[in-house]
Amino acid sequence: MASSPTPPEPPDPFKDLKDRLDWHGGLIREAAVRECGTLSDPRILPLLIPRLNDWVPQVRDGAREAMLSLVERVPTSASLAILARVRHLLNAGRTDHRPWVDAYEKALIRVSGVPALLEGVQDAAMLADFARRLGTS
Repeated sequence: MASSPTPPEPPDPFKDLKDRLDWHGGLIREAAVRECGTLSDPRILPLLIPRLNDWVPQVRDGAREAMLSLVERVPTSASLAILARVRHLLNAGRTDHRPWVDAYEKALIRVSGVPALLEGVQDAAMLADFARRLGTS
């Protein structure tokens, strides 16, 4: 008996957007990150992460604005799923990301609440850092 053929994968709805986010020209990337900020799909979050440390300041700023906007509109679980990657920016050397990472975490706390945030954080070191910072805020 012949096996049935595997159905084709559905087209990626974000292929064009991914291409523009990775485009060599900063103006195209900037427009793409700003477009991301108008969407409400949690699948956009991981696409924006590399642009948070983009070499073009306007792209970085647009990605930051988009991420803060998306925190308000996507499920908390999606924002928590990328939190470790966001916090990795603290080790990036292109610019001082600390003020923006702090703002992102505060927005996440405001939207989700401290208990949900602490419950959703799986990394022990990150949890300890949150607990320390929440105790001093």
